[in-house]
Amino acid sequence: MTTTPLVKSTTDELIEELEAAANDLWTTDGHSIVVAWSDQANQCYAVAKCEGPDRISNAPYIAACNPENVLALIACIRELERWKSEQLQVMTPVMEYAHSLKIAPLGGSVTQALIDDHKRLRELERDAERYQ
Repeated sequence: MTTTPLVKSTTDELIEELEAAANDLWTTDGHSIVVAWSDQANQCYAVAKCEGPDRISNAPYIAACNPENVLALIACIRELERWKSEQLQVMTPVMEYAHSLKIAPLGGSVTQALIDDHKRLRELERDAERYQ
């Protein structure tokens, strides 16, 4: 008998497994068993049985980790990764420019450096007004 590893080596493998799983509604029996409601069979079947002292509180958590919800989380993660990549393409040249001008240390906050520079500029303007 061969067993499937619990941890998938790639996200795509996990997605394939999740998409192949039945898309039934997961819930609990109110105790320690996670059940799926099958519209096609018009019946419930057990997905998991929780044991141990936390079994009643763990069952709803496991039910929430159904294939549909995990696929939605993966989609959100991929969207965030895409957004981050786009932001890095925009911000990397800005950060490099700010570093070359010594506006902010490498890895430092350009925004905070610009705020600090603005405060210093305002102080200098006030000083200049006093001496006119």
